[in-house]
Amino acid sequence: MKTLFFLFWYIAQPIFAQKIYLEQIEKTNKQVINCVAVDEKNVKWFGTEAGLFRIEGEKVEKIPILSQDTSLYKTHSISAIHIDYQGNKWLGTYHGKIIKLTEKGTQEMYEFNDFVITAITSDQQSKIWASSWDGGLFAVDVMGGKINYHTQNSKITENQLFTVFTDQNNTIWLGTANGLLSINKQKFEKQEIEGQITAITENEGSLYVISVGGYGSELWQYENFRKWKLLDLPEMLKNTRIDDLCFDKNNQIWLAADKIAWKNDTNWKIFDQNDGFSSQSAFCITADKQNVIWIGTEGKGVFRTQTEKIAKKLSLDDLISVGKLDENFANEQIPLKISFARGSDQINLSSEDELNKIAQILSNNMDWNIEIAGHTDNIGDQQKNLELSQKRTQAVKLFLVVKKNIDSSRISCVGYGGSRPIADNRREEDRQLNRRVEMKLIKKK
Repeated sequence: MKTLFFLFWYIAQPIFAQKIYLEQIEKTNKQVINCVAVDEKNVKWFGTEAGLFRIEGEKVEKIPILSQDTSLYKTHSISAIHIDYQGNKWLGTYHGKIIKLTEKGTQEMYEFNDFVITAITSDQQSKIWASSWDGGLFAVDVMGGKINYHTQNSKITENQLFTVFTDQNNTIWLGTANGLLSINKQKFEKQEIEGQITAITENEGSLYVISVGGYGSELWQYENFRKWKLLDLPEMLKNTRIDDLCFDKNNQIWLAADKIAWKNDTNWKIFDQNDGFSSQSAFCITADKQNVIWIGTEGKGVFRTQTEKIAKKLSLDDLISVGKLDENFANEQIPLKISFARGSDQINLSSEDELNKIAQILSNNMDWNIEIAGHTDNIGDQQKNLELSQKRTQAVKLFLVVKKNIDSSRISCVGYGGSRPIADNRREEDRQLNRRVEMKLIKKK
């Protein structure tokens, strides 16, 4: 199933909507994808249990990694990936190795104890920081020197680390199994966020953190790096484990869990199995340079968002946004939010705003006329329904002529009664759809 949800924007006519759906990358469909990163050339890099892969365009390619014996290649299970300011790819493995792939194609390996590397980041001095499970925090400086911070030699409170992140202020943030830590100029500070910290990112001058505890998942914002704020999550995500988050180019948040969630302005939209997301869990998520969202999953490989243009049903707000209309709008049918007293042609007061918008459109486009069409359901006497629909269109015209000084010759009226239903009349909620008023745009000759 491809239909998931819609994202609307207003552009030059004709107006379109964007349908967004998830597509599985077939050549990866049996892989466990642990991590994802996007480089400056918009190449996608994925760390998997079967090694390192990249996707360039539509080409999926496995990248060989050297073993300590540089004459041999070995399959390393990649658990973390980070791309630094110079474009180098830093990989973490299940067995405590950190591997550097340079832009020139050379490879360097740094070995720590046999701990899973869970995440990697770099600071403004090009030092590499790697979180690990049970081994604490590892660091590699520009000269290749290695450091290991843990509970025995530092103020790190936990050796079990889920993630590490560097913000715009060069502060290092550690997501531990029991809360959030920050490191600024070698000063360790425990933050007020409790639980397992599974993901950290930054957007528009604020930090965002996912914590998972006994009450499920929570989404926190460190607003302007001054004040912590708990943000709302949809109910279906509160009781699940959220493993990653990202922001797209529109500054809208995406979450990876057993479902994929996207917050479009104020509304949350969910991808789940009913919408084509076939994995039991997503481990990682990011946006690329073209605002495509890439998702790594447990055993189902890689998914990405795809979009397609579809015609959008026009509204009066669309027409006002456009301003001056051209021939592309000729004969367009626009549904109107106009209602009447039951069984009457008396316009409800709540409809006045819609009528004012019609007047504004006509005043801005003197070379256009309109036709008002009235419709009813099929309940009752059909002749009376026809007459009622005609009277209602006349009531709309009367309002525009008398109260808004619109020339009466610019408005024609037609009533169809119940002869043109758009929904089944057997249920009341469908009959409500059939009781409607529409406006057709007519270009003057």
